Amino acid sequence: MFITLSAMTFTACKKDNDAGLEGTWKVAKIEYSFYENEVLRSSEVYYPNDTDNERLLAFQGNQWTSFYADEAIEYREEDTYVYSQGTLKLYDEEELQQEITVDALTDRNLVISTEESYENEGVSEREVTVYTYNRQ
Repeated sequence: MFITLSAMTFTACKKDNDAGLEGTWKVAKIEYSFYENEVLRSSEVYYPNDTDNERLLAFQGNQWTSFYADEAIEYREEDTYVYSQGTLKLYDEEELQQEITVDALTDRNLVISTEESYENEGVSEREVTVYTYNRQ
C-alpha cells in the first residue's frame, strides 16, 4: 500500500511541474511602468474583459503566432520560437523579432515581460510591460 501511495504522489508532482508553452494563451492582465533616470513616473494596470478583442498567443511544435480573439489561428512556417532558461525568442523568417523574459510558467499561467530602454534629450527612459496570460 505504501508503494502505491508513493507512486501516485510522484505522478501528481511531475504533472504539476510539467508546464510548457504549447497551447493558446489569452491576456488576463497588462502592467505598464515608465521610468525616467530609474525613477517610476507612471504605471498602469489593465484587465481586459471578454468584450475586448485582445491579442492571443499560440504555440504549436516550434511555431508561434499572435492573433485577435475573433480570428482563426494561423501558423506560418517562418514564425518559430526558442524557449530556454527563462527567455523566449520569437523569430520571423529566421530573424529574431523579439526577446521576452518568461517570469513564470505554470499549467495555467504565463507571465512575460518586455523592456525598452533609450535616451531622450539626456534623460534615461525605460518602459517595462508585464503580460499575464491564462491558458485557454
